[in-house]
Amino acid sequence: MDMQITVRLNDNELRELDKIAKKEGIENRSEIVRKCIKLYLHVKVLEEQGKVLMLVPKEQAQNSATQILI
Repeated sequence: MDMQITVRLNDNELRELDKIAKKEGIENRSEIVRKCIKLYLHVKVLEEQGKVLMLVPKEQAQNSATQILI
């Protein structure tokens, strides 16, 4: 089942979104918004399991932490 969601962003947020899109090679803003929602849902599932999401340097994550693929 698909759902349509309206997201309101201010000018600064849109600029940041466009920077990320350009860096990631994504032409559609909605793809980034989808990924953000998926990340949020992953974090909520971890919280419900009594776990936390820890941000570590990339090198450390590759060696010792579970990576979340979005």
